[in-house]
Amino acid sequence: LKMYKKIEYANDLLKLFTTNEWKFDNSNTRELWSLLSQEDRETFWFSFEEFDWKSYMKYNFYGIRKHILHEDLSNLTSALSKYRKLFWLHKLCIFLIIYVIFKICWFFIEYSNFIVMSKKNMP
Repeated sequence: LKMYKKIEYANDLLKLFTTNEWKFDNSNTRELWSLLSQEDRETFWFSFEEFDWKSYMKYNFYGIRKHILHEDLSNLTSALSKYRKLFWLHKLCIFLIIYVIFKICWFFIEYSNFIVMSKKNMP
């Protein structure tokens, strides 16, 4: 219940950004970057061509965890371990559901074949 309240709280905070469609135009920024000299490019670096998105997302998640969810970062390794367990448990549940649906469908196919074959063998 505590986790659900945290998720609901974070969802309410981010609702404006997750439910609307945002369109940005960066043509002016690209044009400005192309007009800069090499020296100015080194001084005023703002090109995203070499941006490390993986590192950015890592620190973004840390910030969300610390400032939005108000959780301590000291238990991050145990949280990641718990996440991995829940991830694989989720995958296992999906697999089992698909397997059960497959077996039910297979049963009905076999049963219908049995009925068809038994009707063919009747005099």
